[in-house]
Amino acid sequence: MKRLPMEIILYKIIPYTYHLNSLELREDILHYIRTKTDIEYSYFRYWQIEMNGYKNEYMDWLSNNILFFFNDYYPSNYYGYTSLIYDIFRRYRPFSKYTDTDIYHYIEVVFYNIDSSSKQVKFIWGLLTIAERELFLNKMSI
Repeated sequence: MKRLPMEIILYKIIPYTYHLNSLELREDILHYIRTKTDIEYSYFRYWQIEMNGYKNEYMDWLSNNILFFFNDYYPSNYYGYTSLIYDIFRRYRPFSKYTDTDIYHYIEVVFYNIDSSSKQVKFIWGLLTIAERELFLNKMSI
């Protein structure tokens, strides 16, 4: 910073440090954090404590149940994915122009092979809207 010209600091860097995100985005971020913590704890309590599951089994179940719920309770290995699943994945900016086939390939080849179901949950939970998260919490909480 000491070597940068004062004009760059004043007119290019400083304005970004004071730029607030929209209220909608801030609410979404807070909702993501609160609800992800709540649902993870709920699944942890059930699968790890009550069912004495294997390490991180609760995250495997949570990841599976999120996709199952938003796929209208249809198993993807028999019926494929509903249009809602494709729409949810298109919210991820790099996928916005992807075809259903591209997204199907991503889910089956890449998403399910992510080294951690915790990363899967973070990714998909972040793509959901506040209303979708609330719907899942109300219908699928343990």
